[in-house]
Amino acid sequence: MPLKVLVVSAAALLSNLSLAHNLSTYYNPVISGFPPDPTCTFVPKLNNTFFCTFSSFITFPGLPIYASRDLTKWKLVSNALSRPEQLPALACLARGSTSGIYAPTLRYRDGKFTLFNTLANQALYPTNYTRFDNFIMTTTDPYNSSEWSDPIHFDFPGIDPSPFWDDDGQTYLTGSFDGKTILQAPLDFETGEVLGPLVSIWNGTGLPSPEAPHIYKKDGWYYLLTAEGGTRERHRSNVARSRNLFGPYEGNPANPVLSAYLSESYFQAVGHSDIFQDAMGQYWAIALAVRAGHSYNFDPYNSIFPMGREAVLTPVQWPEGAWPTYMNVSGMMTGDFVLPQGPVPELGEGGLSEADDVINFAPGHNNSLMLQSSVLNLTSFDADSTRGLGQTFVARRQAHTRFRFSVDVDWSGLTREQNEVGVTALQDQAQHFDISVAMLETNGSGALAPHIRFRGISTTLYRLPERFKYVNEAFPLPAALVGKMVVRLQVEAVNTTHYAFSAGLGGCDEETQMEIYGYTRGNYLVPYFSGVVVGPYATSNGKFGEGAFKSYVSRWRYTGLEQVRELPADQQLVYWDETFVDIDLDRMPPTFMDAVTICRRLGIRYLWIDALCIIQHDREDWESEVPRMGDIYGNAYLVIAATLSRNPTDGIFSRRPPSYCFDFELDDRTYPLCIKEELPHKLWITPTGFSGSSGASLRALDSAGKDRAWREVIMEYSERKFSEPQDRLPALSSLTRQFHIAAPELGDYLAGMWSNTLPDSLVWREDRTHRRPEPGSFIENQSVNRIPSWSWSSCGGVVQLSGNGAPEVRVIEAHCTPATADPYGAVLSGYIDLEGQLGEITSDYHRDNLRDRAPDTTERGEPLFALKVEWSDWNICL
Repeated sequence: MPLKVLVVSAAALLSNLSLAHNLSTYYNPVISGFPPDPTCTFVPKLNNTFFCTFSSFITFPGLPIYASRDLTKWKLVSNALSRPEQLPALACLARGSTSGIYAPTLRYRDGKFTLFNTLANQALYPTNYTRFDNFIMTTTDPYNSSEWSDPIHFDFPGIDPSPFWDDDGQTYLTGSFDGKTILQAPLDFETGEVLGPLVSIWNGTGLPSPEAPHIYKKDGWYYLLTAEGGTRERHRSNVARSRNLFGPYEGNPANPVLSAYLSESYFQAVGHSDIFQDAMGQYWAIALAVRAGHSYNFDPYNSIFPMGREAVLTPVQWPEGAWPTYMNVSGMMTGDFVLPQGPVPELGEGGLSEADDVINFAPGHNNSLMLQSSVLNLTSFDADSTRGLGQTFVARRQAHTRFRFSVDVDWSGLTREQNEVGVTALQDQAQHFDISVAMLETNGSGALAPHIRFRGISTTLYRLPERFKYVNEAFPLPAALVGKMVVRLQVEAVNTTHYAFSAGLGGCDEETQMEIYGYTRGNYLVPYFSGVVVGPYATSNGKFGEGAFKSYVSRWRYTGLEQVRELPADQQLVYWDETFVDIDLDRMPPTFMDAVTICRRLGIRYLWIDALCIIQHDREDWESEVPRMGDIYGNAYLVIAATLSRNPTDGIFSRRPPSYCFDFELDDRTYPLCIKEELPHKLWITPTGFSGSSGASLRALDSAGKDRAWREVIMEYSERKFSEPQDRLPALSSLTRQFHIAAPELGDYLAGMWSNTLPDSLVWREDRTHRRPEPGSFIENQSVNRIPSWSWSSCGGVVQLSGNGAPEVRVIEAHCTPATADPYGAVLSGYIDLEGQLGEITSDYHRDNLRDRAPDTTERGEPLFALKVEWSDWNICL
């Protein structure tokens, strides 16, 4: 018997060794340094070479083409966009962080590369579809930038266009429209003529922004691959298929096929993928991801991932007649796939994606590059656009987690005030930090002298002003640099979270002693769509016109120091049950003990006790934490709101009989739960959906029923003192998000309203007599106007909503800008354009309704003018 066991063990060991021998390994990202929205094609006729390209936004040259033969070493071989005359409008775009060259699709067929793309101008109104200029570029030589054609433009009111050739040779366009649906039409690829109507073929799975469509035909099926959920934490890839090109398409029951949402992976926001084969018939997918860690799921706009969205590779299993299955993305990918073999392509214009830079420039002015100053600095007019004037700035991508970049600058041409030459770590015009030599006044004396200046700005639409970051510090030249005309300026990512900015003596090839003048954190360089670039600039800071001076940079060096592919230990999750033990529950106050009792009776193991009202009075904590609440509550089995508990000793349970009894779902079973407090929830979130007190699913209701359900939620909620009035939208954000998933037909969310229920939902009033708050309470004291004034969320009292129609008024356009990363939370600004008949009303009849929303209301009995929509005592007043 012992011998038999020994033989079996040896056989198992040999089997494991054989299996291990067949495993392959590679590392993500395969292309680092913000190559977002990747697309790839495999070309056997060109030595079994893979070609990929990416979004490039407002960088120029744009649309970089990378080539590889082994899927791990990628060489920049050309830029499809290399001539200003190809897209002259690129130089004049506003909204620089979100405009420019959007997601391309690259394909190869019959000896020619075809590239579909969009030039987006996000400064135009959302309903102005001319903001999307869609075009086609082609080449037969991908290794030569000059061989890429001028664009062929075509009409399409959306983004992410993708070409498809059917078996009969007919060519089609597939693209994303308005963040709501995928459209498709026949298209002449030679002329750009759309040959038929745009047809909606799929709306996705219910999440926002079905985008990045690609059609593949396989085994008699048309497979539609899309991105969905937006390009942040909920990003994913979904698949649908149909026997017919124009549908109907059915979604994969296993969707999403690729995602990292709520995972503990270092790689987050995984999605926007494209599938291709290799010479052995294996399937692969290229996708985007950010290296941000688990906290990104809850606070993406305060996370640290300065390189933005990078290109990751994952193997795909796609058996005949079946759905494609992806391997989850990680830093080290190991499996039974076989990596292609082949040398780095010999042709092409650039280097490997992670190569260092050692550039001394051509002979001339001391082997240097001349910079002729721009009148605009890197922030430009408004941290948004140059209005076509441009900026003197040459840069390269940050391609490593830790790196060191430096140049030597000759500042001898700086002679007037605010002349400046420096280097920067730049995310966009509103987020950059610089170190420079600048001519400044000395101690207010009027005399000019060179200074080392550390300056930076970090402002985004997703941060409230209290969280903006500004720095402007100037230092006299240290003794070692006085009289020296060449200074070395350096930016270094010293770890995964911080950048250091330093200066030292230049003019020599060897390393020199550097002095650090400032630091910044990576979360002050948060990407919208792109990633950090580093490089030199020259500016006269608004003075003396264009070309006010010349400066020279030399000894350009970029050194990659480390590529971090797994979450650093100091950023990993803390497991509370391993950290906190032996909590004496008997000493907890009654309110907390009641919560423990409820959880124990229901078999819930983990309880998070949170006091939202505490953090609301610290603006910095509020702005940081509230966007996380929606995700946390939205993924809870049960949320207990102890609304009648004035303090921790009151307890949750009152002495009265239960006011309401309702069901909620837990682990696919239903439990009756009686809440002995005045908390009449009409609707609530469950792990499997959004349900009502009768147990009926919200999804089962028609549009009118869902609209009525939403109005019930608002009216019931406004009666409860759950939060301060200005925090109503953030407090409702989790419920709102789930409601939107269950009721997408209500349209876009607009500060407590839905676009497809306008103008009806504008008919509301504030009832201050019903459930009047105690004198002196925060609701009673709220009389200030809040944005947007046309939403019920602008008032602080109890809301009454009408169910009547509004035939006299037509909504032309409505839009709200979120104040934080949470699109369902607080609102920074908003507008609405209405068209209707003007009618006279008087302030006495509507005095209570108008008190908070019409500051120009005159004395009793005098007329006002408003859009005339009258039912009983309801009126829209703007």
